[in-house]
Amino acid sequence: MPRQHAPLLGGARGDDVTVDRVALAASSLTTNVWDGVLQVVRWPGADSASGVEVQASFATATGNAAVAWLTDDSLAAGGDDGTVSIWTLPPAGHTALGGVQVPPVKLSAHAGAVTCVGLSGGVDGTRLASASLDGTARLWDASAGKSEAVRSLEHVSDQSWCATHVHALLWSEEHCLATAASDGVLRWWDTRAARPLAGQCSAETGAALLSLAASTETAQHYVGTEAGGVLLVDRRKPDGPLLTSRPHTAPVCALHLRSEEHTSELQSLTSSR
Repeated sequence: MPRQHAPLLGGARGDDVTVDRVALAASSLTTNVWDGVLQVVRWPGADSASGVEVQASFATATGNAAVAWLTDDSLAAGGDDGTVSIWTLPPAGHTALGGVQVPPVKLSAHAGAVTCVGLSGGVDGTRLASASLDGTARLWDASAGKSEAVRSLEHVSDQSWCATHVHALLWSEEHCLATAASDGVLRWWDTRAARPLAGQCSAETGAALLSLAASTETAQHYVGTEAGGVLLVDRRKPDGPLLTSRPHTAPVCALHLRSEEHTSELQSLTSSR
């Protein structure tokens, strides 16, 4: 049975913006209690005496295992039903559940639950990617609001008897997308090319790749595995990981690189499933 993602937090978009807002979402396919609500909350500042402020609450028909900010007032949520929903935050003072909720724009192409979504950080920042348990990553034009995918990236495993599930994606450059899959292979895609598969690395044998994080080097990525491993992979050296560590005994379902002026710290989150 394919592994499902746990509840997640999506931080506010933009590296030059103080991250004080997060989107709270949960998949209905986990053992966690799913309440059918997608929330956006504002985190209190260090000098604030108030608690967490709920800025928006959306009633959803399905669980959401992934969320990504598109603009300051809109976000994309990947649904357990295979859709990607584009939600617009209500005006200040309204939370959507307390008034009229504007239906989201629905992007429908996946045949399985959406596990991750991410927005390209390119010049226009309008290329949205989603990945799914159906073994594909889909590219969308986030600015056009069209329900058809611009492109489909098919993940074909060397193990023909086994279905491939895509668990994580990461835009490393404007036109370069990295995806991590259940067959233990990290793939890089050139989204401009007629044949987009630009390279791959068999990062882990016998364990799914579940999470991705950017490194301080553009061509390098940190990868979290189902076996509790954290790998450092370089797309210029696809023969195998540069570094391999086993800091956990549980699956590594999320990674984040926290960088300050002179130091970087890799943070990992595990799941008991």
